[in-house]
Amino acid sequence: LEDDDGKPTSFEVDFAANYAEESSYGYTSMKWKLANFVSEGTYEIKIETKCDQLGGPPDIDMSSTSILSGVIDLTLPDQYGQVLPLRDTVLLGEELVVVFTEPLRCEKPFTF
Repeated sequence: LEDDDGKPTSFEVDFAANYAEESSYGYTSMKWKLANFVSEGTYEIKIETKCDQLGGPPDIDMSSTSILSGVIDLTLPDQYGQVLPLRDTVLLGEELVVVFTEPLRCEKPFTF
């Protein structure tokens, strides 16, 4: 789907296509490569599925998730300034400090 300016507001994905992986239980998972398709920013994602009608109640042939909010940040942090302390020699056990242009997420599992 597109907005009034012709920019995509949602993407249709075929979970039965060759790029989707189906488990033995019939669930499908996919990895999205967003780098060349969307710009950086804050997004809301909602997944809705419609299956072939099998003759049961209408709500059994579809599923919908709640809205997930997130940020797509494709810009790598850069080193800001020089490594501290600013001298040619460092004492054994002395801490070195490197400042970056944005906070780093250093929780496990590591994402960098």
